[in-house]
Amino acid sequence: MGFWIFMFTQNLLIPILMIVAGKWMHSTKVSINGIMGYRTRMSSKNEDTWYFAQRYCGKLWMKLGLVMLVPSIIVNFFVINRNDDIVGVVGSIIISIQCIIMFATIGIVEKALKQEFDKDGHRRTGKPKLEE
Repeated sequence: MGFWIFMFTQNLLIPILMIVAGKWMHSTKVSINGIMGYRTRMSSKNEDTWYFAQRYCGKLWMKLGLVMLVPSIIVNFFVINRNDDIVGVVGSIIISIQCIIMFATIGIVEKALKQEFDKDGHRRTGKPKLEE
């Protein structure tokens, strides 16, 4: 049971961190920096691309974190009181899927940035600003 509790908490770590980080990213007004936030070459072009990327990624992470949290909890209860090998394999699969989803958000945010801005970081004409 001790290993199950350990794996259960580990399986909740990524979704909870995505929710918390997403909330912070969506609501923060931190300037472009090399430490915190969604940092890519495109998001760091200027303040407009930076704030767009923070809000967009933050909103996406909050939604995906919540979506991942529920199945992670449910699946873990299917392996409660099973042997440690099964708990470990199932937990590892859950974490792997969570990591794939989390890293897939990079492509989604970059696509949104390219649709909203040109390669120099200027807004495309006729596009409204993202909601605050």
